[in-house]
Amino acid sequence: MVPSKHFEAGEYIIQEEDTDKTMYIIIEGKVRVETKDPASQQTIVLAELGPKDFFGETALLLNQPRNASVVAITPVDVYPISSLDMLADYIEIHPQFALKMIMIMARRVDQMKEAYLKTYGYLQYARELLNAMQEK
Repeated sequence: MVPSKHFEAGEYIIQEEDTDKTMYIIIEGKVRVETKDPASQQTIVLAELGPKDFFGETALLLNQPRNASVVAITPVDVYPISSLDMLADYIEIHPQFALKMIMIMARRVDQMKEAYLKTYGYLQYARELLNAMQEK
């Protein structure tokens, strides 16, 4: 088994757009998942995670660059999983983790859908306002 890694509060564990594929399971401590708004460059907090939560799975599973940054809020210990084989081994030892992972990922998809529909609704409303103003 790979040893855990330790990060101090304020230390970045993952940087958005990095190409490293390691995912992490939080053993102890808290982290903040954040991204930058491309238009304003303001930081948007996506989530705060704690023990038994995980992050970085998208890069590992889809072999893509990081889509968010993760910074330690408190001192944090994490278990790194740097390959699909390591993830399979971890799930073999902790089979309940597979169900937890599926449930969390399904919840994230549902939240993204809700955010999309909300944004789409605002855009539709703005479009209707613009059309009404142009007709006057």
